[in-house]
Amino acid sequence: MIMNFADLNLDLLKFSEVKLSKGTTYIKPIYSIMETDTTLKTNMSLTKTVDLPLLRFPWINLSTFGVPPKGEYTKEDKQRLFIKVPIEDDSELYKQLKALDHKLKYEIIELKSLAIFGSGNNYEYEPLLKYNIKTGKAYIKVKLDTSFPDNHILTEVWCVKDDTKHQCQFDNIDDFALCVAFKSDIRMIVQVVKIWVINMKYGLTLKLKKVGVKPYERQTQEVNFLDD
Repeated sequence: MIMNFADLNLDLLKFSEVKLSKGTTYIKPIYSIMETDTTLKTNMSLTKTVDLPLLRFPWINLSTFGVPPKGEYTKEDKQRLFIKVPIEDDSELYKQLKALDHKLKYEIIELKSLAIFGSGNNYEYEPLLKYNIKTGKAYIKVKLDTSFPDNHILTEVWCVKDDTKHQCQFDNIDDFALCVAFKSDIRMIVQVVKIWVINMKYGLTLKLKKVGVKPYERQTQEVNFLDD
């Protein structure tokens, strides 16, 4: 099931603690949906809790950021398995992300009583919506879908042109970056995986399952030649 991110009702978004073996836990997102109960032919609406659907983002132009190049903090390919996506200020997407950050920071304090948070409530929320100090641009960071433990990229990339599309093939993060290139338009399908907790901070993990790409087409200027 896929839902447009703009249609996500934050009032229906909740989080549930999942206990694994050896005493480990994690917190996953769940979502309330309305279903019609026809078992007794009453057609009553019932609330059902399900895993949060995949979220479809609107088309976004990669006017900046993208897949990180090798650098001081990304010396190895396994440190580059994410994409930074610019978010336009005051867009509807920006407002929805801002509202989601507000909910996670102020409205789920009860989560901090769960075992995964340990003792005390002095945990700082790491927002999805971040800002680049140099450019002043807002962005979100989305992890690529990879296998474990070999870090093979599982994210699907589909190139869209006119009314056709084809899957872009790649073998490594550099090839992936060529498929999802600077200045292209992208549309992501994202999974909200879980709440992570580390070093007295917590936040949401976003994973890129699929991405549609409209390649950037360089515009050529027409030149008129005049006879002497």
